[in-house]
Amino acid sequence: MQSFIFRFLCFLSFYATILPDLGARMLMRRIVLVAAIFLALIYSVEAKIRRQKKISGARCVHALLCGSEESLKRQNKIADEEGLWRFQNEYDLAIAKVNGLLFVLPSNAHVELDERLPVAYRWCRPWAYDFLNDTGKLYFEKFKMRFQVNSGVRTVKYQKVLRKRNRNAAPAKGEKASSHLTGSAVDITKKGMTPEQIKWMRNFLVAIEENGFVDATEEFNQSVFHIMVFRKYGETHHPEWYLSD
Repeated sequence: MQSFIFRFLCFLSFYATILPDLGARMLMRRIVLVAAIFLALIYSVEAKIRRQKKISGARCVHALLCGSEESLKRQNKIADEEGLWRFQNEYDLAIAKVNGLLFVLPSNAHVELDERLPVAYRWCRPWAYDFLNDTGKLYFEKFKMRFQVNSGVRTVKYQKVLRKRNRNAAPAKGEKASSHLTGSAVDITKKGMTPEQIKWMRNFLVAIEENGFVDATEEFNQSVFHIMVFRKYGETHHPEWYLSD
């Protein structure tokens, strides 16, 4: 159907060039231009709908990894129990960095860091740092590849900016606020992973969550694994204990 309409517009464009009357030629050209713009808008809307259907059609494989409002509330409840505050601005981040309350996100032989992530937000809590390093070593041992981290700590101010650009982003305040504000949450991108690698990561995160060390979500609007790492992970971090092939 689309190719037929395209050929028809081409025919009208050619026909406009051979009309004897100048006014008729100009009118036909305007009709073709308006029709082309209208069709381009229709195709753009259709493409957007197809993308949304594809995303909505995706489903989480493991119930523990299904994101929900309850999951956001649970993460905030645990953050309160662990005495974690939400970073309001860059000044709060600076104080935490100076006092060793935040570590630079790992970027090494086992973990890759997304270069697009602003330098100010390439930080996380020490136990989240341990989690990424430990998981990166296991992942690299299995696949001889690194996974990529594309999000760490955020401020309330930065979260509000993200919220304007992406309505699927968690709120900056309240009982459903993003756990990135605590510095305990990180995102591992699924882009570039094979189906086998994604399956491995799912199973691994489920095992770690079942043992009470993280609260993980597999996201589909943003192709990432979102993981809030609990403080107690830093006390006994041995993820290999819960790993099964």
